[in-house]
Amino acid sequence: DEDPRPEFEASVKTFRTNPVTREKEPYLPNWQKTVKYVASSSAVLFMIAIVMGAVLGTIIYRISMVSVIYGGTGIFIQRHAKIFTTMTAAIINLIIIMILTRIYAKIAVYLTNMENPRTQTEYEDSYTFKIFFFEFMNFYSSLIYIAFFKGRFYDYPGDDQARKSEFFKLKGDICDPAGCLSELCIQLAIIMIGKQFVNNFVELGYPKFHNWWRQRSHRAVTRDLSKPHMAWEQDYHLQDPGRLALFDEYLEMILQYGFVTLFVAAFPLAPLFALLNNIAEIRLDAYKMVTQARRPLAERVEDIGAWYGILKGITYAAVVSNAFVIAYTSDFIPRMVYKYVYSPDNTLAGYIDHSLSLFNTSDYQEDWGADENEVDPPVCAYRGYRNPPDHADPYGLSPHYWHVFAARLAFVVVFETRNNNLWITQSVAPCGNRTRYTLRGSQLPSHRANRAVKTIDAISSSSSAKRLPLLHVVFGLTGLMQLFIPDVPSELRTQMQREALLAKEAKYEHGRRRLSTEYRQLLTQKSDGGTEKPTGGAWLRRASRASDVLDAHISVSQRPTSPRIVH
Repeated sequence: DEDPRPEFEASVKTFRTNPVTREKEPYLPNWQKTVKYVASSSAVLFMIAIVMGAVLGTIIYRISMVSVIYGGTGIFIQRHAKIFTTMTAAIINLIIIMILTRIYAKIAVYLTNMENPRTQTEYEDSYTFKIFFFEFMNFYSSLIYIAFFKGRFYDYPGDDQARKSEFFKLKGDICDPAGCLSELCIQLAIIMIGKQFVNNFVELGYPKFHNWWRQRSHRAVTRDLSKPHMAWEQDYHLQDPGRLALFDEYLEMILQYGFVTLFVAAFPLAPLFALLNNIAEIRLDAYKMVTQARRPLAERVEDIGAWYGILKGITYAAVVSNAFVIAYTSDFIPRMVYKYVYSPDNTLAGYIDHSLSLFNTSDYQEDWGADENEVDPPVCAYRGYRNPPDHADPYGLSPHYWHVFAARLAFVVVFETRNNNLWITQSVAPCGNRTRYTLRGSQLPSHRANRAVKTIDAISSSSSAKRLPLLHVVFGLTGLMQLFIPDVPSELRTQMQREALLAKEAKYEHGRRRLSTEYRQLLTQKSDGGTEKPTGGAWLRRASRASDVLDAHISVSQRPTSPRIVH
């Protein structure tokens, strides 16, 4: 078992008998742990709420800037209003992200010290999860909003719900007519590349400034500047790396891994920029550790700690994230549905008109019309799959929408389970015993008007259809069982640790007695002047080994001590 932290032993006033070592040790009651965890979690959630508020602020900024640009600026800026507002909003978001990162790093240290974990491993794991949860929301929240939520709440131009309150005005934050994928690419590129540039500059500039300031302060209080300093005195003025010296390096690589994997479908150049950053990062870190920081104390650890679980979680989330980016953020699925189902010649000719819906401008509210010097056209087109104004359900979701929606869901499911040999096909013929998504359509192409049913053959067979939902249920239940049910009961684990400790003590005691006896025999042979060589090796090597064992300062409870032999 790992030894308690000195800070834990000094601050905790309650004690208990350790079930493994049978010794008194400081112990923090469960109710105190619960109170501290609740307080710490509340602070983390509050900081995450601040991050969400910052994202909301950038959304409002984007909506306001688009209105201002369309209201009275040059023609060039009006044509590129979406790109301009996206780039400026991404830069503002990056600045807010970097500021909140510096603030929360101090708060996380305070919260972890308040929790007062027992061991150093528990301390580092607690601090790691706090920082990662916050940084995940800090860096990825705007990307998640653009990829999966932006434009999803927009209905149609004459929706009277969009102006009822400030919250419903967010429904007006819609994507560019070309889709949200370009905006997601710009946002990801600015945040990822900007973060790499700022971090590399800070990693190189801050240690230099810190060391220069310490040397300047030291010279100000030194009387004899001509006296040369020893090497250890020069190293003392360098930056102290601390026990968490590599934490920022791990965090930077984890966040970069998230950028590369979670949204790589939107920004395929992300791995290239990550490679270039890693090449520069290796040399910068080497220069910083060798010339700008003190030599850290080496400690042997079992693994990379909590980072392994975080990497595993990001990897699993990346599969789902990229599936939804391809299916919902991009136009890949709508294009394929149009090409193979609605197009007369299996091409994308006419796709733009097919993806637009019509709105009758006479359905606008009284104060929503065009400007005084302009005339409303009779109808206007907007992005979406909705019924026309003369339909029985005007501006409701059309059959085309549900067709594309079914295809998107099928793609997500197959993308997640592609390693299980599940596949998708598109067909207009009867599917037999296969699972089908059907549309009894109106306004179908004339060359297929004789087919009232459009189908998407989503799963390869009925057995696969039955196995697919069960697969996700099994994965979910397995994860919950691993989380809440330990592999080994706590009492059995304690007994195993106790047996391992007793076996270790017995092995140590046996080796100590054997080496002590052997050492005495060697001394006796040497004092008697005997010429017989000891069996099993040179006597000097054996004597040195025995002396090292006897001189080791290892404290084990209830172990008989023997006097040190001096010769």
